Amino acid sequence: MEQDKLATDELTNLPLDHNWYVKLADNFTIIQGYLQKYDGIIEELATINNDVDSRLSAQNQTQAELLKEQADSLQDRINRIIMGTDTDAIIEVLQNIGVCNKSGTSLTSRTYPFKAIASSFSGQNYTSLDLYWTSDYEKFYPINKSVIKGLEGEEIRDPSITYFGGKYLVADTSWKVYYSTDLTKFDSVPISNIPDTSINWAPEWVVDGNDLYLFACGGNNNTYDVNADMRIYYTRFDADTMSFGTWNQLTYDVPTGVRANIDPTVAKYNGEWYMAMKLEYGLGTNGYLPRIQLYKSNSATGYYSYVMDLPFQTENNHFDLQVEGPSLCVDGDKLYCFADGFSNTTSYRLETTDGKDWSHLIDIGASDGSRMQHFTVYPLQSQNEQQIIQDATMYYLPEAMGNGISNYRLTLPEQFLQAGVNELYPQPGIEMYYHIGSNVPNGSLVEVNLHMDRNRNYSKIRFVIENNSTDIRLKLNKTAAFIPPYGLDSYETNVSDTPLVLVAKGSSDWKNNLSEPYRIESNPVSRVGGRNYALATQSPSTLIGKGNVSGQTIAAYQLSKHADSRLVAQTHIRISADLTFTKPDNGSIFVGFNGGGSWIYRALDIPMINGTKHISFSMQLTRQLTSADKLIFSVDNTFATIRVENVMLETGDIEHDSVPAPEDYFK
Repeated sequence: MEQDKLATDELTNLPLDHNWYVKLADNFTIIQGYLQKYDGIIEELATINNDVDSRLSAQNQTQAELLKEQADSLQDRINRIIMGTDTDAIIEVLQNIGVCNKSGTSLTSRTYPFKAIASSFSGQNYTSLDLYWTSDYEKFYPINKSVIKGLEGEEIRDPSITYFGGKYLVADTSWKVYYSTDLTKFDSVPISNIPDTSINWAPEWVVDGNDLYLFACGGNNNTYDVNADMRIYYTRFDADTMSFGTWNQLTYDVPTGVRANIDPTVAKYNGEWYMAMKLEYGLGTNGYLPRIQLYKSNSATGYYSYVMDLPFQTENNHFDLQVEGPSLCVDGDKLYCFADGFSNTTSYRLETTDGKDWSHLIDIGASDGSRMQHFTVYPLQSQNEQQIIQDATMYYLPEAMGNGISNYRLTLPEQFLQAGVNELYPQPGIEMYYHIGSNVPNGSLVEVNLHMDRNRNYSKIRFVIENNSTDIRLKLNKTAAFIPPYGLDSYETNVSDTPLVLVAKGSSDWKNNLSEPYRIESNPVSRVGGRNYALATQSPSTLIGKGNVSGQTIAAYQLSKHADSRLVAQTHIRISADLTFTKPDNGSIFVGFNGGGSWIYRALDIPMINGTKHISFSMQLTRQLTSADKLIFSVDNTFATIRVENVMLETGDIEHDSVPAPEDYFK
């Protein structure tokens, strides 16, 4: 008869879901069935009690009562276990089956079935170290989530991981070796330069018994250059002293005659050494056809003979996949070759059992949907390696078990702003949250100067005034990293509890190009911050009407020279002002432009009423406005006294508070 199986056996199949916890609860139903078998024991105990009562003399009555107490205690304990009320017993059971540790924390004691660890880069801005574990070499589960603590600010690309000398080692194209005994805290040493080369890429670990080598590609002319000279080099690395030996050129066939091999990976399989590399000649040309070439040697350090191009192709060889960053990995009697499909963000795996016939091309990837870029798969060799991964996985929970793309975060990194000037350095690619808390006094001015280094893809940052006050002003000054709207030197808001969101479009070149400055994506519902294209609006203008006369000018404002480029035909503009009437009558008021072309205007069609009236309207320009134009307020047929002030001419449909034109600040 097949025995019932505890659901806790499924702990080997991570990640776990809610159904597993239901199964765990069902364990106690199974346990109950076994415990009920002890009913016969209890009956025997009862028989013993009766027999003891009848046989023992008065002199042995004390011992008989002790035996009865022990039997009753055993019965009570079994009853409590069955009812689920014996906490100590339950914890002991859970500890024995590996569900919790002595402190009662769940999922920390049992060793996961890790077969391999993989190092990739993706995460924020595609420059973070992503680590994964796998039990089947198909699905890879996150250990960390995008950022390894201890590496903040570092740029990680093409990482290769191995375990040697009691620590995990990660080498990458930033030309450093990071090392750690727990995968949570890392130190680093620089990699020694390859002599007579200016380009060094993609270092890869190779373990040969007690020898640890670092392979890498180097040269002086890029792979797309007709003079490409990228070669593979290797050096011995001492993991005890963290030092490098001499770099040597690896010797191998060059079947194409073009030295454009990069991304080497090496594994020992069936007594021979196999090396796979990407051939990248022709990058950026119509003839570009990247491929993964396979080589073989009887020594880890060569000579390597060319074997074949690996068939990373769609079904029936209809299409050659563009792949790079190969990783060779041995699993039992199989040799796998993984590769990163850089043109479609999918990763692949080929396999062989003889080193010659490669087949069974499948898609592989991260369980959270992250792209695994240029990854190395390293098969684990020891229990200590397993334990480190287990501890690190638990350390990074719940981040590691999170779902979604690699940019997914459970919380936004936050930073408090203070009254006065704040110098901010947003981390490229990280969505940051800057906020003014209740510790900032009312009436404060909080100024921000943004700074930026290199950035890839889009970055987003948020600003919020959180103390429900309209007395605090947030001012973002114009810098190389932030361009205020409307050509102003700053952007200002005092609206609380509504985010001001900035985004920056990054460079597609991860090496050198700078990103574009941050710009406002969405702003609080505020009238603060527009750019006034009308000059000398600070002082009010007043007219005393002359009666039945047309075209009486109340106020006229010359336009800024920036109108020449910004106020083109079809542009939406908004005009706003405050009009104060004394002794009103039935005169008609007009607002328009003249001087740089034909007269264009809008009749306000508002009644004159004693007091001040705010007017605001938008219109679409029918012609180009220039600095030769004037913004004119005029009136027909009135004896009223009319004052115009707080005039604002701006682009767009959103009204902002009246501010002088930037040119007027410098007069």
